[in-house]
Amino acid sequence: MCFYRRILPHWQLGQAKYFITFRLAVSLLPGAIERLKSLQYYLENTNLDPSLKQSRMFAKYETLLDGLSIGPTWLKNESIAKIVCEVFHYRDQNEYDLCAYCVMPNHVHLVFKLQEENKSDDKNDFPVTKMLQELKRYTAVESNRILKIKGQFWQHESYDRVICNGQEHENTIRYVINNPVKAGLTDHWENWSHSYCKPEYIDTFRENM
Repeated sequence: MCFYRRILPHWQLGQAKYFITFRLAVSLLPGAIERLKSLQYYLENTNLDPSLKQSRMFAKYETLLDGLSIGPTWLKNESIAKIVCEVFHYRDQNEYDLCAYCVMPNHVHLVFKLQEENKSDDKNDFPVTKMLQELKRYTAVESNRILKIKGQFWQHESYDRVICNGQEHENTIRYVINNPVKAGLTDHWENWSHSYCKPEYIDTFRENM
């Protein structure tokens, strides 16, 4: 498994299930980023399991994003949200098996399984990071064209987490599609137009949500 760290930790091992979150540029103010760094420093000096540390980092990260109190909300634009959704589906069955996604006003959640195992011996080969860079580059160009602006559209760093088992996979998908409800943007997950759940999971979620 390859590992690197910026503000957030990144573990990537190729053919696995992943939970990804990435956000618009300037969607968190410097003060919020400093709070994340402080939490990271605190967690690194505890004896908590690494997966629990990562979960706590993400919980804080997501709470700050869902507040929608600062920064751009360009993904509320119907045309831009549609571009992001179309790119997710275009890559389905080519680069990954698409499980679920949700396009929020200032960030995106994505759940997938990589199609190909990473057979590279390069310890700096990060398949998910490379795929996200390409995806973000294309959607940024198209979105800036619609907005008639220039400059950075997405924040460079994304959150990625390897999903370890079936229960975590189900819980993650449930979290993703329910995020608009949790954020107070809609009353039911099926009413959010810019989200997707793989058909084989839908009946289960309808029964339990």
